[in-house]
Amino acid sequence: MGVRVVDERSVLEEALALARGAERTLDVASPWIRGSSIRRLLAARPSDAAARVLFRVKEPADLEITDLGALLSLARRGVDLRYSGRLHAKVIIADGARAIVSSSNVTEAAGFGSYEPARCNREMGLVVEDDPQALAEIRSRFEAAWAEAEWLDDAVVGVVMDFPTDRAFHIACLRVPAPGTYVTARDREERVIVARVTGVTGYNRTFPRMTAGIWATQGYGVAPDAGGKSYDFEDLQSLFSAPDKERGVLGVVAACDPASLFHVAAVEVLAGLEDGRANPPGLPAAPGALVRRAGPVDLGPLLGTGTLAVGSVWHHPDVVVRARAEEILTRHLAVLGMTGSGKSNALLVIVRALLDADPDLRVLLVDSHGEYREVPGGNIVLPAMRADILADGAAKSLLRLSREDPTLVGKIRGAAEGAPDIEAFASALEGLADGERAAWAGHALRLATLCRARPDVLCLGGPAVSFDRSWEPGLNVLNVSGVEGLEARARVVGAALDEVYLQGAAGEAAWVVGLDEAQNYVPEQQTGLLARVRPSFDAAFRIASEGRKFGVGLVLASQRPARVNKDVLSQCNSHLVFRLANVEDLQAVAGCFETAGRRLLDDLPGLPVGVCLAGGTAFGMPVRVQVPRFEGGA
Repeated sequence: MGVRVVDERSVLEEALALARGAERTLDVASPWIRGSSIRRLLAARPSDAAARVLFRVKEPADLEITDLGALLSLARRGVDLRYSGRLHAKVIIADGARAIVSSSNVTEAAGFGSYEPARCNREMGLVVEDDPQALAEIRSRFEAAWAEAEWLDDAVVGVVMDFPTDRAFHIACLRVPAPGTYVTARDREERVIVARVTGVTGYNRTFPRMTAGIWATQGYGVAPDAGGKSYDFEDLQSLFSAPDKERGVLGVVAACDPASLFHVAAVEVLAGLEDGRANPPGLPAAPGALVRRAGPVDLGPLLGTGTLAVGSVWHHPDVVVRARAEEILTRHLAVLGMTGSGKSNALLVIVRALLDADPDLRVLLVDSHGEYREVPGGNIVLPAMRADILADGAAKSLLRLSREDPTLVGKIRGAAEGAPDIEAFASALEGLADGERAAWAGHALRLATLCRARPDVLCLGGPAVSFDRSWEPGLNVLNVSGVEGLEARARVVGAALDEVYLQGAAGEAAWVVGLDEAQNYVPEQQTGLLARVRPSFDAAFRIASEGRKFGVGLVLASQRPARVNKDVLSQCNSHLVFRLANVEDLQAVAGCFETAGRRLLDDLPGLPVGVCLAGGTAFGMPVRVQVPRFEGGA
């Protein structure tokens, strides 16, 4: 059997020989490690052999013996590093095929250095070779210890401070997280807790102190120790109550050591994770537990099971936020945000995601300003409006008469009886006026000429809206930028929405209506616009309240949510809210966005371009989302 004994006199040479023979991996487990010893051992391995080093952090004395600076230097050069609070084993393994198991830490006193044998500890161990079963057991135990160990990698934010609760805790920061960052910690039973950073505070123990009494009355508790520094002045209060306030400022500058700054982050607990499921908060985080940035595995159970990629969690670009398509199609969505905040871009991202999920879906996107004309793959639909010749006052308006001519109106109605189209009506009107010398006859002939010249803008019976092409599967952009007047646009939009609703009710197609500039088409009654845009309001309200029964979804978009009809807005069960600053708009969002907390809503005025607060039934939880720039696509 390939086993031989080593002690403090031979362990170094055996370890160096083992390291030199490593072809792929060299694994080291030692509670205490000195810099010169570990550098010598790792330098002996071939340059392409990966190294892992496991050490112990159980009590402060461990870090007084272990050369942490040397280990950090090795980590920066590619050595994998972890620590364990339970490690007591001393093992060196090369390629999983040769190992040393001994009592020796990787220190000079244990034989890994230049000490005389008489100065070293009495050590003993075994070199194991050519024993597959024993080596497999050694490897298995090392891997188990490595798996439960931890390291301060880039995901580590800091440690849980004392006095955590089941709802909140504070982090002493290794790295300062941005407010809104999601983090994880563990409770005393090693269950994962997911939390969100709500704020960051900077502290410096060398800052001149207030008196203990003042410190306590301000709610800070016991005044902290100043770190051993002494000052010519007593405290912060005396500095700034002196006649020369400049002395106070300069005294603080002189006394405060910038290197002593550290940060504390406050977090709110969102959920506990167990077996991949999100549960209500349970036990508090364990004081001293590592706090890490949350990743997809941590946030996935909270974000739900949607299929439509909306963007990524703000500050977490690796975590995708998805919406449930059926919630948008049946329970509607509101996209809100001031001009330039990213609202229109998000509308296109949502539309494209819906169409990617269902190519047979039909989308009607109302374009008030022609900004969606260049969207790739869009079917641009242009409206045409025709005036009703039989409407009251139509003849007076068309012919620019100073007053209504009752005789002319009667002749017009007579000519319209039985006329199947405008051409037939013009011929009948000319027949009535033929040979007549009265004023109405001249007006009638002018009207007949106008009918033949502009049959596209005139009709018999009711205001009619037509479209230059049929609706198709995919994106249909209704461009109303060329329609003059709010009332005319409302008639066009109302006619289009009615047509969509009827198709859905008849089961002909599934539809989503994207109503941009919603404040113009479904205004709040107090704005005074409701009477002027009744056709679009009635059509949109019907889709909002009844469309879900027929597979007609509604996506409202507006930069002024306070001016959108509350009854229609309340039908939107999901929201994407970008930056808003107007007080009325913020109040309107707070009233309809019940799933978002007060703290999240308070952040809306400061959101950067492209970041929104997403929530509602289409999402697993309210979350800040970085929406990607729309790149189009067929």
